Amino acid sequence: MVGMEQLELSVVIAIYNADKYLRACLESVRACPSENMECILVNDGSSDGTKNICEEFVQADRRFCLINKGNTGVSDSRNKGADKARGRYIFFVDADDYLDASQWAMLLEDARNGRYDMVAYGYYTLYASGETEENGFPIQGEKSDSFETVRRVLLTTPLLNTCWGKLLKREIIEKNRVCFREELKTGEDAIFMIDFVETASTFLLRNRCVLYYRQHQSSAMRRMNIDEKLEDFSELFIRRNAYWELASDKALWVDMYRQFFSVITDLFLQYASRNTFGKTKEAFKDTMEKQMVKDILAQTEYNSLSPVYKKLEYSMLRRGWLAAAAFYFTLKTKLNRR
Repeated sequence: MVGMEQLELSVVIAIYNADKYLRACLESVRACPSENMECILVNDGSSDGTKNICEEFVQADRRFCLINKGNTGVSDSRNKGADKARGRYIFFVDADDYLDASQWAMLLEDARNGRYDMVAYGYYTLYASGETEENGFPIQGEKSDSFETVRRVLLTTPLLNTCWGKLLKREIIEKNRVCFREELKTGEDAIFMIDFVETASTFLLRNRCVLYYRQHQSSAMRRMNIDEKLEDFSELFIRRNAYWELASDKALWVDMYRQFFSVITDLFLQYASRNTFGKTKEAFKDTMEKQMVKDILAQTEYNSLSPVYKKLEYSMLRRGWLAAAAFYFTLKTKLNRR
């Protein structure tokens, strides 16, 4: 482990049973050319070969350290990693993702600059087929430090829903006691990011992709059922609405509810991909009875939806054509399978 002076960067990786992908992740961090960084591995009670891989990297590179603990969840792991961090910035990485090593020079330059409380980057979605999809911010040019832009991205897109792939100034996290809520199974990092942005002052969005976000069937989001996801999403729904009130921007409201609607339809698509038509139809019926979902449909403006298939999805759900919706989403997941 490097010395006790303040470092430029602390990479924090929460890990649970990730031995299939972990080595690629850690190799991409070890490629960092700076000695003025640390990588904190938090092993969340893994029962596979995760611990052995972590110990191998700790022994080979003094910048790595390992925290072993019982299986208490990703939020507790990230909180413990952040508590131990000594870098000016914390950079969260998920254990099944990996960094683009060619972007280390830019990351380190931004960390050394220290001008912004948060620097957020684009990322590549990596599908099981090997295909990649680039995800950048809806901004003019390569970067933006406009707070209004950050607020719009935070409230109306999923691009700032995740804690990973961002330089987050540790001082902001510690001073304002920003932490991950351990009672949430999903969406905990989206709440964390709202809390962080609400207490921070300066921001930079960069349209440069710095990591590969791996999609696979064993991820937590894919394992959970629709009721659990909706319960956790209700927390984000409440927080986003409360944060919107600080701006009271009607156009922002419209875009925010368009994004909420997309969250619901994405959940339906995920459910339909793993269940029979009958189960999908029943799940849709139960979901449509939830007050939050009713509120989202009531507040979503039909003309704001695009592309055109979103208008079709809205019409089916708004009119209660659940059998048609179940058939549609079941067919769509087969057509979209990568």
